[in-house]
Amino acid sequence: MAAKVLVVEDNPDVMFVLLSAVDSQKCEFVGVEEGTSVLASAKAHEPDLIIMDVQLPGMTGLEACRLIRETPELSETKILGISGHVPAQDIEAGLFDAFIEKPFDVSRLIGEMGALLGWEKRADSDEGADHVLPDQDADEPVQLTWDQKKKPKR
Repeated sequence: MAAKVLVVEDNPDVMFVLLSAVDSQKCEFVGVEEGTSVLASAKAHEPDLIIMDVQLPGMTGLEACRLIRETPELSETKILGISGHVPAQDIEAGLFDAFIEKPFDVSRLIGEMGALLGWEKRADSDEGADHVLPDQDADEPVQLTWDQKKKPKR
């Protein structure tokens, strides 16, 4: 059975990368763009993992994470925090199960997902193609950049 992942990110470019990474691992996914929808989406979809940006409109990822932790049916849900503005040492201990600072390498994201979801160590297996996103060269990991260049149309 495929893992279910809720991705919470307000930047469309980063959301695309996150959803592509989740999809590359054959997970079911739902994307949410603002903090006030997180709790309702988590209750509706019962994800195995939530990937949550810290800075979100409406409600921060930290506030949304606290609500999830206080909700009995969601309190054990694994949460992977991500942020380009809040360093890991400034995050309240125990709030997230893991944390990645932006920009990040997609293979690290997939590794953290695997660790939280209890997957076998897949990076050393013959399944390396699963770590390559669409239009990505297998020899070069995707790096997120924060300049506001327009995306090429697909």
